[in-house]
Parts: sequence; C-alpha cells; structure tokens
Amino acid sequence: MNVLKFDHVTKRYDGRAVVEDLSLTIGEGELFVLVGASGSGKTTTLKMINRLIEPTDGDIYFNDKRLIDTDLRDLRWNIGYVLQQIALFPNMTVGANIALIPQMKHWPKDQIKQRVDEMLEAVDLAPEKYRDRMPDELSGGEQQRVGICRALASKPPMVLMDEPFSALDPISRTSLQDMVLRLHRKLKTTIVFVTHDMNEAMKLGDRIAVMRSGKLLQVATPEEIAANPATSFVSDFFAGAAPALLDTPIFELASFGTPTTEQGSYAEDTPLQVVLGPLAEGKHVTVTAQAGNFKLNASQVLGYLAKAK
Repeated sequence: MNVLKFDHVTKRYDGRAVVEDLSLTIGEGELFVLVGASGSGKTTTLKMINRLIEPTDGDIYFNDKRLIDTDLRDLRWNIGYVLQQIALFPNMTVGANIALIPQMKHWPKDQIKQRVDEMLEAVDLAPEKYRDRMPDELSGGEQQRVGICRALASKPPMVLMDEPFSALDPISRTSLQDMVLRLHRKLKTTIVFVTHDMNEAMKLGDRIAVMRSGKLLQVATPEEIAANPATSFVSDFFAGAAPALLDTPIFELASFGTPTTEQGSYAEDTPLQVVLGPLAEGKHVTVTAQAGNFKLNASQVLGYLAKAK
C-alpha cells in the first residue's frame, strides 16, 4: 500500500523550477531516502510533504487524500519531523519535549509517562537518568536521540528526517544510523529521510531516490542502483560513495555471509562488482573459498559496504 504519492509535482521560485515534474510513490512502512547534492531539490520535496512549502503545480496525496484538502494541523500532528538543527525546547525537560504532541492530542497522563519512558529506552537513554534533564545538559548526539523520540512519541504513520545527522561527529552519526535502522525494524513507521551522503543513503534506504537540479534521476533499491545506475551521474555518485570497495575480492565478505556446503559458481577472488547484478535480482551468490564455502545475499553485502565505509 502506498502512503504517499507525488503526481507531477513542480515547485518554482521566481519562475525557476527547484523541483520539476516529480512523480513517485512511497510505500507503507518503507524507509525511503532522498539523496542528492546541495540544490538538488530534496529538502524542498521533503518540506512539501508536511506543507511547510506548497507546490506550484501537481498534487501530493497522503493516504489517498490530497494534502491541499487535508486540515493542516491534523496533517502535521500525524507526521513527525526531525531536523538537522536540533530543535528541542530549551526551557523544557527531556521528558516534556517528548510528551509535547501526545499532550496536545490529550493522551491520558499515565499513557504519556509510559510512552516517554518507552521512547527513551528505545534510543538507549535510561529514563531515570535523562527524563528530567534539560537539553543543554546533553551532547549533540543525545539531543538528536531525544528529537527522534519526540517525532515518534505520538505513533505517527510517517516521520520526515531532514539531514538529521550531518552536524554530528562520525561516531555519533554511525551510532544514530544504526539506531534508526533498529527503530524502523521495530516500529515499521514510514520514514522519508533526506541526505546528501550516498554512503548514508545506501546504508539506510529500502529504496533511494537520486535527485539532481530538481529532477528525479532514479528510484531503486540500493542493490539495483549499485548494479544498474540509470545515468552516468548516478554511477559517479555511487562510485564516490564506495571507492575501491567494488574491486574487493568477495572472500573478504565471508564473515558477513552464511556458511554452506554447496559448491559455488563464484571463486573467492571474484571482485564484488561482478556479483551485484545477481544480488539486485534477489538471488543468492554462493562462493567457493579455501576456508569454506559461503552464501551472500544483498543485505549481507550492504552490511559489508556500510561497515567498510
């Protein structure tokens, strides 16, 4: 089931299109990544979903209803939002920040308290330690974890994330990427995630939309983009994300694979790039190696790429 649909959407400023004739769908429970360089139109696209920006032409549908026909307050109450600039209210405790939307929706107090603690535990922040602290007492990574808690607290069907980790140090960023993947697997919330980093897109996305100069170049799974980039720009963008890794002999992926007694059709010194095609088609790849045979699937290869980067 599709939760979101862009139908020939264009956004112009002073006659110049920053998003041009965009059509795409996002499925229920999908972690969908919009990726592109600065000026590609990805953040404008994201902001049109919760009507922070209105399209010039075309229609956007949320659960089969046009956004323009949806009550704005109801729309924003049902879409969580996580910004790059960590936007916690500085005069409110961590718990109060997380509780804000449930309170506005008139949840019972006991239910709100329970939900605050559940969300803090879900992002590895002990409730008894963090619930009553103020935002300025937290690190940047901890503040962004609270921001994610707040976005998810009222159980919205969709959450928007606009480059939420780009201002963080590499260790915090990797930790929060892993946390988002874990939360997504657990909660099955539809997430639309914007990034300029192809590494991040390949690690997080169920599907990825590559944008350039306001135009959509390709929508595909990470495996499909790696195996069959639609344009030279997409190919170069992906290659820049994983330089030299595609020449890696596949025996180096053995620890990510599954041991098997089957004889494989690929030798252990086969470059990773050679097997991307079959993996993109959903097939397993069986590798014959001196140390023991093993099977690989697409998710295991992506796990290797994410770790190697």
